Amino acid sequence: MGKMKKFFTFIYVALVSLFCTSCVIEVQYESIPFTVNDVYYSLLNNDRTVKNVYYSQSSFEQDFKPAIAGSASMEKVVDFKSNFAVAITDVPGDVLRKIEIVEILKKDMGLHIKYRIVEGEKVSYTVRPCVVASISRDYADYDIAFHDISDWE
Repeated sequence: MGKMKKFFTFIYVALVSLFCTSCVIEVQYESIPFTVNDVYYSLLNNDRTVKNVYYSQSSFEQDFKPAIAGSASMEKVVDFKSNFAVAITDVPGDVLRKIEIVEILKKDMGLHIKYRIVEGEKVSYTVRPCVVASISRDYADYDIAFHDISDWE
C-alpha cells in the first residue's frame, strides 16, 4: 500500500506542476470613462514632452488657458469640483502634431493613460500640441502612469 500511495502522490504532484506551469496569469485592466477637453492651449515653455496631473483649478490655470471664449466652449472645460485633469504637452515645433488619449485603464490602484502622438504636415509657424482630459474624482487617489502606445505591451 505504501508504494501505491507514493505512486499516486507522484502522479498528483506531476499533474499539478504541469497545470501550474502552463497557466498564464492574465492582468485584468478595466477601461474607465474620461472626457477630452479640447478648448485649452498650453502656457508651458517645455523642451520635452510633459505629462501632468492637476487636482485644482489654480494649478491647472498656471499651465493652461481656454482657447475659445463663449458658452459653447464651457461644456468642454474641466469641472474641478467633480473631476481632476491629466495633460500631455509636446515640444513646440513647426510640424502639426496631435496628441490623442487612446484609453485610460484601471488596474488595482493604478490608472494607465495610453496616448499616441500623430505627426502631421510641416507648417510655417510654431505649434505646441497638447491634450487635456478630465477624469472623475472617484479615481483621484490612484497612481497615474502615462504610456505611449508604441511602448505599451
